[in-house]
Amino acid sequence: MRRLGSNGIEPMRIFRPKFSTRSGKLTETRKWYVELTGHRGDRLRFPGYTDRAATHELGSKLAKLIACRSNRESPSGELARWLESLPPKSLERLRTHDLLDARRVAALRPLAEHVAEFEAHLRARGTTPKHVLTQTQRVRTILDGSGAIFWTDLTAQRVELWLEKERAGQDGLSVQTSNHYLQALKQFCAWMLRQGTATESPLGSLRALNAAPSLRHRRRAMSAQELRTLLATVAASAPSYGCTGPERARLYRVAVETGLRSNELRSLRVGSFDLDPAHASVTVRAADSKRRREDVLPLRSGLVAELREVFARRHPTATAFRMPSSSNVSRMLRRDLERAGIAVEDDTGRVLDFHALRHTFITNVVRSGAHPKVAQSLARHSTIGLTLDRYTHLRTDDDRRALEALPELAGDALDACAATGTDGAAMQSPVLPPGLSTEVRAHAETCDELSTAEHDASSASEPREIAARAGARADSRAPTRRRRTRKAGTPEWTRTTDRRIRNPMLYPAELRARVGVRWSGRWDLNPRLAAPKAAPLPAEVLPVPNFQGTARARRPRQRGVGRSRGVISSLFARPSCSARVPGAREAPRRGACASNGL
Repeated sequence: MRRLGSNGIEPMRIFRPKFSTRSGKLTETRKWYVELTGHRGDRLRFPGYTDRAATHELGSKLAKLIACRSNRESPSGELARWLESLPPKSLERLRTHDLLDARRVAALRPLAEHVAEFEAHLRARGTTPKHVLTQTQRVRTILDGSGAIFWTDLTAQRVELWLEKERAGQDGLSVQTSNHYLQALKQFCAWMLRQGTATESPLGSLRALNAAPSLRHRRRAMSAQELRTLLATVAASAPSYGCTGPERARLYRVAVETGLRSNELRSLRVGSFDLDPAHASVTVRAADSKRRREDVLPLRSGLVAELREVFARRHPTATAFRMPSSSNVSRMLRRDLERAGIAVEDDTGRVLDFHALRHTFITNVVRSGAHPKVAQSLARHSTIGLTLDRYTHLRTDDDRRALEALPELAGDALDACAATGTDGAAMQSPVLPPGLSTEVRAHAETCDELSTAEHDASSASEPREIAARAGARADSRAPTRRRRTRKAGTPEWTRTTDRRIRNPMLYPAELRARVGVRWSGRWDLNPRLAAPKAAPLPAEVLPVPNFQGTARARRPRQRGVGRSRGVISSLFARPSCSARVPGAREAPRRGACASNGL
């Protein structure tokens, strides 16, 4: 039983028509057909496939296409890709039934017509005639070589195989030229997408090849000595290619000090130069610049003085430099290089041509220490990678100069860094955290400081001598005693703000590590107050009295003082010599060290 729509018409019917043979036998066709109602209410019939399921899928896509046409919507997604994969004959049948709009109908035309429209588009954008001709010729060459007539014939596999065949052989295309051909065709496909003729580029999976290992024409930058030799030789030489020696020398100097290209130099007029010493510059019009923007470049003072003398009696609209034809500019420079005794091609195969003067300008800007962004601005490049990767040529001495600028890590410099801490910068002691109160920090700063020489001597002496010296200094402390200082420049004199170096007695843990003394079977974690008249501490950090008794005596715990307060008081107590040394006399008094040692 057939299902009918709301209007009483069957929405889609799949069937095989019957026909009578010559013998009069009624037979069905091998191919299935799909019949459905169009957007104008008429019945449309399309041939399908020998498989019923495939024909049913075709009918479903046609129904979606009719729905889009009824709603005046453009097919998108999977439906658009399916339309682009159809052969021209099927697209023509859809156009006959008015199921495709004008943009989709344009895909039925040959690619040659689209390339002609692409060429007109490039001209309308203001692209130079040379660039328009080059791009369109490359597109037509690929389409003819790959056999692509319609948009559906253009596939990534065809283009990739054609480029590989053209690169084969010794006289084939270089990798860089092959990339240029691919870039031109991708530009054409992108224009087709923007026009709405296509929904997806068939070349999206293709990528440019790495052309660096196989470059056939590599340029190099000239050295300063080569430039001086070239300019001096050319200035005194005879005319060549219709230009005198001074004119050619002036042209080369302007090219190597501004980085202008050959065609940009050819477009300059006398009025393009502003020779005011305060803001001397040269202006390249947007119509003559490669990037189609007006460029204003600064000029050096020496070049300004020379140009002012030359342009003094010339009209502002006169041509600034007399140059031969585009094909003879490099030949003229080659002849001048040979006349100056400069090799056109070096041992590594890098050559010098007129565009190498631009390479020389950018290389000299980078080697002068300018910021990379400044070099990119002077080079007028869209990306900084182009400036640094392709136009900057470094030498071996550049690497050596960079290494010599690194910090010295051996000899006296290493000792100074270790003594002062982080290349002489003031370093905050980890024992005095920044969160302590002002009273605590002031009390810690009242402690005496050991000089660097005494600290080194105490590290090398015996533990008994260190303890005796520390006790003597603790008992003989006086507020008005002058600190021992050493003259700057002596071997043991070191200027530092690190308290661990200037006064190691404030840090008993480091002192014990150097001395290695044990007291009563454990480390002494509580330095004692040497004088009863020490500066008072705040109540929250008062030191705990320490009673020295026999070897087995323990320090009684003060009531109300927790373990954390005891640790804080031990850190900021005045240094004393409470560590017992084997063989030393015990102090006759309790609670303080004797002045004659331990």
